Amino acid sequence: MTIDHGVELSTEHVVRWIEAYFAAWRVRDGDGVARLFTPDGVYQSIPGVAAETYVGREAISDYIANITAPQNEMSGLHGTPVITGDRAAIELWMRFRVKDAYPAGDDWMTLIEANFLTFAPDGLCSHNIEYWNWRKGWIDPPEGWGG
Repeated sequence: MTIDHGVELSTEHVVRWIEAYFAAWRVRDGDGVARLFTPDGVYQSIPGVAAETYVGREAISDYIANITAPQNEMSGLHGTPVITGDRAAIELWMRFRVKDAYPAGDDWMTLIEANFLTFAPDGLCSHNIEYWNWRKGWIDPPEGWGG
């Protein structure tokens, strides 16, 4: 993934990046996600919480491998990115199974996120800040979501 210096970040680039992120997530590939980041990239799962801030590819890979380990059958949707310069905001809607997540037996989880991504000139992400919420069960996005 490459963005030429001085060229604005494109919707197509952000969508390709998110789709590569989803593809690695589906197979619980922490290294695959980490390769989408610059070597010193920052991934903030919860902004402002040091224990939820992962710096560098190894830390990002370990975080993704750990968080996705119990997940299966992941499906992801994304909205249309909003882009300003080298930054993009994008909504994500993910559903997956987490075995034994709830005693009642409904293993489906819905994870709803807004991600704020900063991209380096080479097209890799240098900083990701997530704001997320999850709910038990398979929840469909509301009409008009992601636009």
